[in-house]
Amino acid sequence: MENISVYQSKNQNIFWNSEKEYINSVWISDENISEIEHRLEMDNYFDIILNYKPKFILADGLNSNRPISVEMQEWIAEIHFSKYTEVGVRKLAILMSRNVATSLSIVQSVEEYDENHINWETKYFYDKNLALDWLGI
Repeated sequence: MENISVYQSKNQNIFWNSEKEYINSVWISDENISEIEHRLEMDNYFDIILNYKPKFILADGLNSNRPISVEMQEWIAEIHFSKYTEVGVRKLAILMSRNVATSLSIVQSVEEYDENHINWETKYFYDKNLALDWLGI
């Protein structure tokens, strides 16, 4: 079965593969996104996570050039990361931006969530094929 598009906006596309229980979130652009828009995009993303209940996620941030603010990192960790545990996510592969500040903020977002609560594996990549191999997709 192919990936089907389940969400599309000017900032991100999200695809679902029911056979592999896999979500692929692709950030298209975020340079001009406001903090409010970013939060709305994250709300939409996590609504899809709750609806589809993936076991595997590829979060493609290769085109992301906007560092995530400390407040946003805390908000994501406090409000949303527990949803991965709730739906039974096993592995989260993150394709990292070449922008060092953006990549660092992505890692900090994940680390902001108390490691004692993480029930899934997270690994960072710059190569999509390596990420998909690690996910077993």
